[in-house]
Amino acid sequence: MTYPATPGGGVPINPAAASRWLGWAIFATVCMCTPLGVAGIVFAVLAQSAQKRGDWQAVEGNVRKARLFTLLAIGLGALFWGIGAVGAFLDSSSGTQY
Repeated sequence: MTYPATPGGGVPINPAAASRWLGWAIFATVCMCTPLGVAGIVFAVLAQSAQKRGDWQAVEGNVRKARLFTLLAIGLGALFWGIGAVGAFLDSSSGTQY
């Protein structure tokens, strides 16, 4: 399968990339870091709209932003979940009764 070439002969854009990040962004919004996940959803939807119009430069830029915000949301969410789990473990193992 061939993908549309980017202007200037850059790396070809995979049309499926626009929809791939939408699912991950929704997951990140619900389970991880809501503000960054919402930004990921917005850019993923913008990429899909640009794809339907055939604006491949906009698709590329919006997919990159969707990926960035989604991965940041997942990373920060995992970090906060981990810190919370360690804090809960340390609190429960301290032996202090209130």
